[in-house]
Amino acid sequence: MKRIMLFLYYLVLMMSSSLLSQHAVSDEFIERNTDNRQLDAGIHWISFPRIKADSLNDGLWLRGNSIDESVTLRRQLSQFETIFKSVHVDSQDVVDYADWSGVVWNNGTVAIRSCLGYKIELENTVEMSLAGPKLPDTTKVPIKHTCSGVSRFWLGFWKEGKHYNFHDFVTEIEDYCIAIKHQDWFIYRTGSVGNYVWEGEKNAFISYGDMIELVYDKSFTFAGWGKAVENQNKEISSYQSQYFSFEEQVDYLPVIVKLPDFDDVKEVGIYIGDDCKGFGRVNNNIAYIRAYMLEEQNHNNKAISFAVKYKGTDEIQVYKSYRFLSTVYGYIPVKINLMNPEVYYILAIESQIDSQGD
Repeated sequence: MKRIMLFLYYLVLMMSSSLLSQHAVSDEFIERNTDNRQLDAGIHWISFPRIKADSLNDGLWLRGNSIDESVTLRRQLSQFETIFKSVHVDSQDVVDYADWSGVVWNNGTVAIRSCLGYKIELENTVEMSLAGPKLPDTTKVPIKHTCSGVSRFWLGFWKEGKHYNFHDFVTEIEDYCIAIKHQDWFIYRTGSVGNYVWEGEKNAFISYGDMIELVYDKSFTFAGWGKAVENQNKEISSYQSQYFSFEEQVDYLPVIVKLPDFDDVKEVGIYIGDDCKGFGRVNNNIAYIRAYMLEEQNHNNKAISFAVKYKGTDEIQVYKSYRFLSTVYGYIPVKINLMNPEVYYILAIESQIDSQGD
């Protein structure tokens, strides 16, 4: 009897150890398959590589006040309802927009899919946790060209890691894309077939959970992020203007200002009337400006101007005369048209000074 009791005791210990081991593995699995993210108040261009979905075209749906049958999906969806002020997505030349009223989603239906990018607006700093399988790095995404001009596609970045240099990857899609926008940078294609050159900001880095906006002129299949190479030791710090104040919007117009005849310029700000709409730090006599002015529908009543801040002085000079670089005619005196804007503008500021201030 004593031997039997010892055997049963040993068996209970073994079973308990097995259960504890399984529980530990389960916790590790849950942690490894959950994206935890803290987001500050404001606007974010992001993606959601890890959500509960059955296929590339499946996802979370923000529509009305519908309740999803899945507890996991419902828990994830409730995070969007409690912390998001608005969600924007452009999956194929159609920008869907929804804002949470506290009860229902207004204005439209938005699908949250792992392969897509989103522009969201938050009123407060929040923490969110999304669980589910991550898209494989080599997941292919069909991207169709559906209009006579250029098309746009908001693409997520689902390869784990950070600080991937997009300049190292862009050759994979340069036959189709003419420009690429990130929340913190933009680049654009010049040259000809077989000899393309990508101009724009040099620190074009992208990390897990970011998104980019592709501007393209033909259909293609995106082959995934498998060939992207991580810069593991690269630390990137964002540069904030020391002289210009403006409000970020959900989208911007890329404006490249060339200053061949200007020396010692530190920053260039862009204005509509008296309102600053963005700035660019000057390197090699070029300023790349993310101009937050696409929501200004009545801008034609106000002049667009540029404020130039020189190094080593408090002086800021304002210029209202500029020329637009045409691929056919060179620099011509065409104004920025925000009702029907170009993909980007390359401008040269005229040398005469219209006004100046502190």
